[in-house]
Amino acid sequence: MKIGDLVKIRYSRGQGTMGVIATQPRWGVNRSMPGGITDKKLCEVYFFATNQIATRGCDDLEILNASG
Repeated sequence: MKIGDLVKIRYSRGQGTMGVIATQPRWGVNRSMPGGITDKKLCEVYFFATNQIATRGCDDLEILNASG
């Protein structure tokens, strides 16, 4: 996944179902784990339905249309 990809949430939690990747995916942070880094990638997604950016796990997203 990369910036500009059109994605769909596999299961919605109120933000709507479709959006665009807004930032480069990054590794998650968990203060309770040694080293602080998780093995889960996070994506910032701009959701059309609410006009908001929210953080979602990249594995929760399905690419509908990859950008360039």
